[in-house]
Amino acid sequence: MRKERMAEIRFRVTLGIVILLVLFSILAPLFMPHDPNATNALFKNSPPSPSFLLGTDRYGRCVLSRIMAGAATSVFSSVLLVIASMLVGMVSGMVAGWAGGITDRILMRICDLFLSFPQMVLAIAVSGLLGGSLINACIAMGVTGWTVYARVARAHTIALKNEPFIAAAKENGGSGLHILLVHIMPNVAGPLIVTAATQLGSTLTGIAGLSFLGLGAVPPQAEWGSMINESRAYITLSPWAVLSPAIAVFVTVVIFNYFGDAVRDRLSDERT
Repeated sequence: MRKERMAEIRFRVTLGIVILLVLFSILAPLFMPHDPNATNALFKNSPPSPSFLLGTDRYGRCVLSRIMAGAATSVFSSVLLVIASMLVGMVSGMVAGWAGGITDRILMRICDLFLSFPQMVLAIAVSGLLGGSLINACIAMGVTGWTVYARVARAHTIALKNEPFIAAAKENGGSGLHILLVHIMPNVAGPLIVTAATQLGSTLTGIAGLSFLGLGAVPPQAEWGSMINESRAYITLSPWAVLSPAIAVFVTVVIFNYFGDAVRDRLSDERT
């Protein structure tokens, strides 16, 4: 009982932190102390000071303001990408598991094709073909991201479609679409939410990695990975310009990973 209580507390705390983080990423542009894209040659590579709490970069831009602006780019885009990938994967997996036959084989062979390549390698290739932009980076990450959810949704759909309550729904005249939406999807949603929660950190890291390589957000758009890339050549002169966005990525990924673990533990306790 105490273990279940601790899992519940951990889930609520981490959920609250994630909600605050997402709200911060949305509202941060309203509270930035400076224009994140404003350059000033007089303040190039300035150390932290009361005017610039985290210093400035090689263009004299406020690092704190750019981190706050980058939160909307990095955090919000990661959350949206995970949600979109989960929805695409859920629909694909449920259709494959319910239809079976040739439909199942085709969809699963497509999944196997994407999974045969390392996700980041394929994302770099796709992003390179599409060109550097944040939207193209999200598309590149989503090309393989949906496959994880599709396989989970398919496995649970196959297990559920032979259950007695599904047979009863068929006997009552329920169509395939009705059964999928009303009876199967609610039972598949739990495992998919757990998978999505555990994928938040890796998705943010992937987007930041593509931006670091010049395949994601295009300067001067603020994004944590691109900020690290822009300032890495000046790490001895202005380490704060590199370490600040790197710490932001690290802390956010840790929060997302703890949240994923908390969601998994909470749902596993509910099932037991």
